Amino acid sequence: MKKQQICYNCGNPIDEKELTKEHVPAKNLFEGYDEKYKVNRITVAACLKCNGEYSPTDEDFRNMIGAIAKRKENNAIAEKTKRSLLRKDPQKQTFSIDNIGKISGITLNEITVEQYHKKNFKALFFDKYGRAIDENEYDIYVNIDEDDWSHATLGILGYLKDLFKRFKSGHEDILNYSLQPFRLGVTNPSQDDLQPDENENMFVGFFEYNKEHASLVIAVRKGYLEELKLKRAGNK
Repeated sequence: MKKQQICYNCGNPIDEKELTKEHVPAKNLFEGYDEKYKVNRITVAACLKCNGEYSPTDEDFRNMIGAIAKRKENNAIAEKTKRSLLRKDPQKQTFSIDNIGKISGITLNEITVEQYHKKNFKALFFDKYGRAIDENEYDIYVNIDEDDWSHATLGILGYLKDLFKRFKSGHEDILNYSLQPFRLGVTNPSQDDLQPDENENMFVGFFEYNKEHASLVIAVRKGYLEELKLKRAGNK
């Protein structure tokens, strides 16, 4: 008997007629790259509703990568972005183009960009652990401001960089990432993955796209931060 698929996002069983695939990352980030870059791109099962819910974020994120692109390898994405923005309502004034035809400024919805990171975090979490992360149990936070990362944020980045291996989806130049449970005082000379506990308090993930943009995503068990505050207050 064929095992019923579970949606990476909502965690519900999927009827066969509603079964789709979520690709991580979306194929539009491979614009201009050779087909070999797409080999072994991660896919997870998604219900039709969840797949459709996140579809608009794919184009917006690609447009952000195209607008900030500095590497020549991403020129095709930048050109695609310009054409995409030119089709949009000019009254919204979401972008400006300089006198040589390059995008010189863009206004994007930060919430949409955060949704893209959450989507990929949840998909890669599902791929890694075989279950959907329950947003009734965890709050998920996204930090995309690389110029204003706090001391705590830098500590988490160091934890992922120094203690664990990076993985890739498709090609490391398109998406490389690390996703692990977060535990204080861990030593890990082998850089092997940690196996999550049943009630893990935190998961953290670092994601770098097209060598142009990076984010940190943190999933915290609801109530855990309050527990820490009370514990620290009791130790004073």
